[in-house]
Amino acid sequence: MMKNFAFIVFVCSAWFSFAQPFQSVFGDSSTFWSVIPAGYCDNTCNIDLHVDSDTIINQESYKILPAHGYLREDTVTGRIWFYNESENQEFLVMDLSLNTGDPFTIYDFAGTPTIVTVDSTSIIGGEKHVYLDAMISICSLTEPIMFVEGSGPNAGFNYQKLSYVNETPSYMLCHSKNNVPITGNILFQDECNICHLELETVNKELPTLLKISDILGREIMDCFNIPMYYHYSDGTVQKIYKTR
Repeated sequence: MMKNFAFIVFVCSAWFSFAQPFQSVFGDSSTFWSVIPAGYCDNTCNIDLHVDSDTIINQESYKILPAHGYLREDTVTGRIWFYNESENQEFLVMDLSLNTGDPFTIYDFAGTPTIVTVDSTSIIGGEKHVYLDAMISICSLTEPIMFVEGSGPNAGFNYQKLSYVNETPSYMLCHSKNNVPITGNILFQDECNICHLELETVNKELPTLLKISDILGREIMDCFNIPMYYHYSDGTVQKIYKTR
């Protein structure tokens, strides 16, 4: 009997070790995002979102984003759903349980589903990143749609039913939890407040990737399952770990 009990404890402990939750996108005292809900060449302005309080919709618990919509998350799977009040519909907008080659559904403005796939995943700063073969596109600026553990989709939360096939004009600029900045952005050089920005000028000033090195500083090709260091023209270095 004691052997059986020990086996059960081992199995339960092993399961628990593999079921550790992902980081929540919500802070304990405050949560704030700056997003571009829909950006175009002649009209690119951000709005500020903050978590107000909780509510229940269709027996599910949501966080209220005043004048924008509602969010709920499952930290075990890393999934986030956005309830679009104007559509009276909930959409899955992030899924960290996905791995390379897995499918994900994006709906265009007409409600037609497009199946895209996960291009790759990586661990950056201890947080999982999932990259889709779908794009954010604002005028001449483009970036792959990415799910970021602890922050959310880099496309913001309203990109479902905003996209055209596999492109969306929405973008997350900044995210803070408990008044601490967590995530910035690449396309607008970490700017959190923009409006009618000269996009082509910003695009030319973006830092370029100079080389990729291993932990010993030796230059290597982009690869999987080892720590890599991306060296940029502005002097910054980013540690990246990609998995298949």
